[in-house]
This record gives sequence, C-alpha cells and structure tokens, in this order.
Amino acid sequence: MPRKGKGWSVFYRAARQRYVLAWAGKQKHLPRELKNKREAERYAEAWLVEQGFLDGSGVTTGEILEHARTFGKLMPDWIDYRRGRPEKWAAATVADNDGHARNHILPTFAETPLDAVTPRMVADWIVGLRKDRPNNTVRNIYRTFVAFFDWAMAHGYTKADRNPARSVLVMDEVPPPRTVVPSDVELMLPVDHVQALLDSPEVPDPWALRYALGSCEGMRDGEIAGLEIRHVDLEAGVLRVRQAAQLRSAKGHAGIGRTKTQTSIRTLPIHSCVMSALTEWLVDGWCAYVGRDPKPTDPLLPGPSGKPSRPKSAKRLRSDLERLGLPSTVEGHPLEFRHLRTSCLSWMASAGVPDHICRRIAGQAQGSVLGAHYLKPSLDELRDAVERIPLRWSRGGSCAGGTGSDGEAPEGIENVAEAPVAQWIEQRFPKTDTGTAPGASESKSSTPDAPGHTEAHGLIASAGVDPAQERYNGTRFRRLWDLAERSGNVELKTQILARELRDTREALVAEANAEADLLDALDDAAEDCA
Repeated sequence: MPRKGKGWSVFYRAARQRYVLAWAGKQKHLPRELKNKREAERYAEAWLVEQGFLDGSGVTTGEILEHARTFGKLMPDWIDYRRGRPEKWAAATVADNDGHARNHILPTFAETPLDAVTPRMVADWIVGLRKDRPNNTVRNIYRTFVAFFDWAMAHGYTKADRNPARSVLVMDEVPPPRTVVPSDVELMLPVDHVQALLDSPEVPDPWALRYALGSCEGMRDGEIAGLEIRHVDLEAGVLRVRQAAQLRSAKGHAGIGRTKTQTSIRTLPIHSCVMSALTEWLVDGWCAYVGRDPKPTDPLLPGPSGKPSRPKSAKRLRSDLERLGLPSTVEGHPLEFRHLRTSCLSWMASAGVPDHICRRIAGQAQGSVLGAHYLKPSLDELRDAVERIPLRWSRGGSCAGGTGSDGEAPEGIENVAEAPVAQWIEQRFPKTDTGTAPGASESKSSTPDAPGHTEAHGLIASAGVDPAQERYNGTRFRRLWDLAERSGNVELKTQILARELRDTREALVAEANAEADLLDALDDAAEDCA
C-alpha cells in the first residue's frame, strides 16, 4: 500500500483539476481519471517502480535520496525557488528568508539530513535563539524554517510525513509576539500639527508635498516615492498608484517594484490641498529643484539628480516637528511617516466615512465578500471622503502661488473669475494658434520680459494637457492659470493672480531702481568729464 514519506508525494492541483506527483525535484501530472488521492498514490507508486525510482517493495532508490539530504544542500535551492516567483514572494521577503537561513538556520542544521530532524532538535534550537534575540525576530526565523520544511516535503525531498517544526513541543517554545506599542496609545498626528507642517516655510516644498500626500491621500511612503509624473492626472483630478519604491528590490538593492499588495494598486481622487500643491510643483517646483524639465516617466518626488528617491521620511518628519516646536513622540513612542496614513484614515472614519470606502482609499483588502465584490464606490464618493479631511495648501515660495507672508491674497482680490480680471489675463497672456512641440524652443509672448517667462512647455503635457490641442506662449503664468481653470479651484486662481501682481510690482521696482542707478552713473561720469 503506498504511503507518503518515501521521498515522493502526491497532491491535488486545483488549477489543472488533477493530482500531481512530486519526486526528486520534479513534478508529473497524473491522469484526470484518478478520483481520489488513494488512487493517485497507487498510480504514482506503480509509475515510479516502472521508471526505476522505486523497487517492488516501495523503497526509494538512490536518485530520490540524493535530493533528500541536508539543509545546506537544499536551502539555496529553496531560496532560488522563491526568488524566481516575484509575483508570489516580494524581494524583501526572500531577502529575509535568505538572511534567516544563512545566519540562524544553517549554522545549526547545515549538515543535518532532513529525515533526521526531530521536534526535540527544533525545540532546543528555538530555546537557544530566544536567549539573545527579540521575540519577533525568533518568530520570523521560525516561520522561515517551517516554510522551508513544508516546501521540502511537498517536493519529495524528505521521508517525513509531518513537519517537525509544527509539533506541539516546538510551538510551545515559540515566543509570543511582542507588542511594541500598547493598544491604548494613539500614534497619530493632530490636524493642526500637520497643517503647521504644510504652512511652515521651514519645511521645503518637496517635503510639504510628501506630507500632504501621506495625510490627505493615505498613501504609503513607498507608494509616494514610486509615483511618476505620468501617474498624476490634474485634469481628471486623480492619482494612479501602480508601483512603489522598495528598500530591497529584486535586484538586491533599493529600486522601483510592485506595491505591497494587489489591492494597493488603485486610483485615488486628488484632495484640494494636494491639487494646489501638485499644480505648483509640476509647473514650477520640479524644474527648479532638479534643474531640467521633467519627462512623464520621471519620479514625481525625485532626489536632486532627478532619479527615484526613498529618503528617511520618518527621521525627517520628527526633525520637522521638533523644528516647529511640536512633539515628535506620543507617550515616549516616536512618530513614523506611516502615522500620517494612520491619521488620514482615522480622520475620515471620525468624519463618518464608511469602512469599505476607507479600505478602498487605503488600498487594503475588504473585510467581507460584500465589500470585496459588491460595494464599488464611485470616484465621486471617494472624493467626498478625502475632502472631509480639513487640510489646506496656503504656502508661498519657489513653487507656490504668490501670496502675502500670511498666506492671504492681497486686498481687493476676491473673485478672480470676474470678467474684468479674465479680460486682463487674455489681453496680457493670450493663447496662440501656433506653437512648438514639447521640449522645443517656444516663441515668446507679446510681453517678452514678463515675470516668470520659461521654456517649460513639456510640463503642461506632463500635467495632463494635450499640447496638440492647447498651444501656449511659454509663459508660466498662462499655464498655471489654465490648470487652475481646469481644476475649478478658485482659491488657487486667487493665489496665482496674486503672485503675478506681486512679481510684476517687484519687476517694475527693480527696473526703476536699475534706471536710477544708471542715471546716477551717468551723472558721475558727466562730473568726471567736466
């Protein structure tokens, strides 16, 4: 009678609706006619005898036993097996498995045959790990051991009919998880503290935008670092999360890879605060920060070189909070960047946003069949949810709409959509019927010395405007204004107009000063000649 544990095994593969024989690192699909596992095992044993892998009494021959030797021989194969399936195991997970194997498992079991491992051996090993390692580290190493032995059994590398690490004797020695933060400690930021980060001129624009994305959109740090300009659609008012910056990618170092989970791939509505920040950053700030015009595949928040960057966001967040005189800890526990995401979801829940919408925005799996398959919130419902977060973008600076030092528009500018203002804009910054391709040199406006003139036509295409349909004269103000028109953001339009008026005044003052200096120089020259 066939039995498991002879160096081969039979399991059912639902995708193919048939049983599979695993032996010597190989697999064979068995006929569909086999109705149950007992029949499949009988068929498999007969086939192995016919092929010479078993003798007539069911004893394994040398080829199978050759593959069922020691941990040191098989663990590298197991790591390669997982590394070759990135759709199932993330690069960071495989890297952790590899580290556990090399540093904790192989030093004890490298020369041990899998068939010789007993629950007592594993239990004693766990006791030794507990002496100088944290509970959670021991638990992770234990999980790696269990996963490896399960794989070895499934592929017929051992005669064992049960994973020795799953015995009660071993599980009694596995330490309980250690909760780092007590459940009654709320690690999140108050709204006014986040608003202070967004308003303060001491926080650079890229970091303020990063904080806005975390607290208004509920995005993970890696998702923010993985955003590219092509993922931002200002015209539609959405962000598309399609990838993430990983600290350990499949290449063995930091890089762009998949999101944390499949449900993390999502489309998010842009909060009005983030809309203002993104518009200013794309039109002006990115180019000023990197020193060149961006391409659609460039990262939204790059390093100074323009390449993807995954900075130490938690450390920077605490530093910025301390610089503003705000607490960077809660009851002695340090705040992390992920707590902006915690704050975002908590604020929405407190504002009455349903659980399934919060999960959709967060990219979390739904907690029920109803939420996973039948509740499909519209983009308008998601937008209404994020807009309940009471944060605003009111800063000025290198990539912000010009406002006064207190963030208010100059007196007398209340509704920039009024006809006289619109007529003034069309007269000073008219659209042209002809233009140049993105990235090419553009014709200058009718006011070539207008403040803010730049050759950054490609930024408009990156921000979602089709350059084949909309031709611009190269004036930064014209582009900012039209983007604000598309977004329908009256506050942003007020800020943009205020900046143009401020810059125009500063330019006139500078011109007058230069003229006065020139007259003084001419007077001095005349006196010298006399």
